[in-house]
Amino acid sequence: SLGALAAHSETGRLADALDAYRARLREALGRERAFSAAASHELRTPLMRASSSLDLLRVGSLDERQRELVDHVQASVDEMTMLTGALLRVARGQVDAAAVEVCLEELAAEALAHLEPEARARGIALSVALPGNTRLDVDRSALWIVLTNLLRNAIRHSQGSRVVVGWRDRLLTVEDDGVGIDGGWRREWPAADSGNGLGLGLTIVDRVCEAAGWDLSVEPREGGGTRVAIAWLAAERRRGTPRGGWLMIVWLMIVV
Repeated sequence: SLGALAAHSETGRLADALDAYRARLREALGRERAFSAAASHELRTPLMRASSSLDLLRVGSLDERQRELVDHVQASVDEMTMLTGALLRVARGQVDAAAVEVCLEELAAEALAHLEPEARARGIALSVALPGNTRLDVDRSALWIVLTNLLRNAIRHSQGSRVVVGWRDRLLTVEDDGVGIDGGWRREWPAADSGNGLGLGLTIVDRVCEAAGWDLSVEPREGGGTRVAIAWLAAERRRGTPRGGWLMIVWLMIVV
């Protein structure tokens, strides 16, 4: 009948549209993989050159102060190399491939030591309330990015006096006693000077957690301030497809 022919024609057009969409999707994924590989090379090459130059400087005659400066720059280069590799793995969906057993107490202590000078300059006390035997199989560098950004966000934007890293019921938490959340938290790029107790670092954390399969929640803290929590049970689910903007995040992590 004419009705059956019309329905068959509509089905055919729908199938053609779906095939065209799949073809465009394959092309886009291919371009993304090629771009990611090129970005990896472009980002790593200057870091390798910087590290090699520092090695050459050490061979020369340096006084104690100069050697301290060279070691400081080397530590920064090593951190940038680690962050770049981790972010590229997250962008490619390869977080599981780099999973190792991580002691949360040790990682948190390193993160606090890393940010202690800035916290002290702002009059903020950092502390850890983690059981000593808490271990997780995760990408250590990705977790470092998440934890340091949460801490840095609280130090720079909470306007409080205390930040605590904790662990309870398989939740990693970062709590502060600052101004709290003004109007809630939206998953969008915030203005750098929004003054709502949150910052750009939280958006970077959200992107990393989404790609790694970790659940991120942000809520007011009882008694004032903000409580950010990461649920690790989500890591057992299938990882989602990360949202766009990864190259921008890589560059932001390097320059911020």
